Amino acid sequence: MYIVRQATKYMAIGISLILVLTLSVPLYAQAEITLWSCETTDANRSGFDTLLEKFYEENPNVKVEVTPIMWPDVMLKGLVAFSTGAEPDMMIPAVAAITDFWKLGAIQPVDEIMEQIGEEDFFKSALEQVRYEGHYLAVPFWNEPGGIFYKKTYFEEKGLKIPETWDEWVSVNEALTEDLDGDGTIDRYGLLLPGAREHYPGNVLNEMLWKNGSSVWTKEGDLNFDRSTVEALDFYVNLMTEYSSPGSIGYGFAELYEMLGRDEVASEVTMGHAMKRVIEEYPELQDKIGVFPMPTNEGFTDRLWVGNAPTTVFMIFRSARHKEEIAELILFLMRPENIAYWCNRRPIGQIPVTKSALNHPTFWENPKVGRHRDMVQTLAKIVEYGHSGYMYYGPHPLAGRVYGALVLTDMIQKVIVDGWSSKQAVEWGAQEILRIAGGTVEWVGRDYFE
Repeated sequence: MYIVRQATKYMAIGISLILVLTLSVPLYAQAEITLWSCETTDANRSGFDTLLEKFYEENPNVKVEVTPIMWPDVMLKGLVAFSTGAEPDMMIPAVAAITDFWKLGAIQPVDEIMEQIGEEDFFKSALEQVRYEGHYLAVPFWNEPGGIFYKKTYFEEKGLKIPETWDEWVSVNEALTEDLDGDGTIDRYGLLLPGAREHYPGNVLNEMLWKNGSSVWTKEGDLNFDRSTVEALDFYVNLMTEYSSPGSIGYGFAELYEMLGRDEVASEVTMGHAMKRVIEEYPELQDKIGVFPMPTNEGFTDRLWVGNAPTTVFMIFRSARHKEEIAELILFLMRPENIAYWCNRRPIGQIPVTKSALNHPTFWENPKVGRHRDMVQTLAKIVEYGHSGYMYYGPHPLAGRVYGALVLTDMIQKVIVDGWSSKQAVEWGAQEILRIAGGTVEWVGRDYFE
């Protein structure tokens, strides 16, 4: 009897322990989502953390692990990770890279998510950047438009109007480039153009191709370098050598942001993010700066508002676990108030890609956005009609690799630094792109170079 009583006692203890352990563990398994993001600024990282905390309140069974990846590295690291089976569940890449991942079979379409959000709510330009081979390859989240940011007071003093054509733009820059104290040295330059060996100068040249009736690719996807490409490069070089600071061949994003607030610059080609630096470091100038779209060459004024407006996107890998939870996360982030909150982490520099977010009170209640309403509305119009560099006719399977190889930036450097003619530099660029393409595209316009 003693043995039976002892066995019964220990059995009761065991059952009690099992019950305690069972009750102490959640009845659901936590879904862990891995996300690589190239949004590495403190403002955006903390903003994303805030949105995730709100998401967790509604979805306590989900955890998102965010790994920041620098913009220049995100495509290469993503491709290497996929090739080794170490890819994350989701990624926020440069939109030009999505076709590279699609062609490798690395990512899944997001058609159902886009349908749930409502395709009609997106600006057409955002949809065109992610639709390829009958599918949406990624979900647009926000946009980072660029334009010509200018000092209003300088324009007013000279009685200058906003230019819409290349000839008008040259006249404006000529009027604003001056030796103000008569010592034989230029004190103020009409325009600051980037020239450093990084992505942005190539993006600006790419926009000039479009404003001259050209593009890197034809609608059919072939290489489209011809006489108009040479004309666009000539125009870029002329603006840089005649009206831009001599040091601008070495200027990239960082220098552009710094220079906009200085007296020696009347205008510059840059992104909306530059205004953040002005607001923080040159607050007395913030109401004296405006923005207009890059002018076009004669005959292409219908492309005036088709500016550089790359969309930042969510991409989902096919191997991702917890796809339902990932869809819930994206749908949460795409709520109008959440897009508006996110864009206002860098006011003016980030513009919503959906109409509902652009019109949401949360967006316009931000004091910086409200104060610069005219500027934001101009940038929003560029977003509505804009494009992403290297993708004027939508995603292209080589866009990411050409973008990453800095081909167009190198064309600028070969003319200004190495002394090549624009025709030589464009022919070299065409050969580089053909090499990257490996025989998958034809070169339209080759006859001009023979």
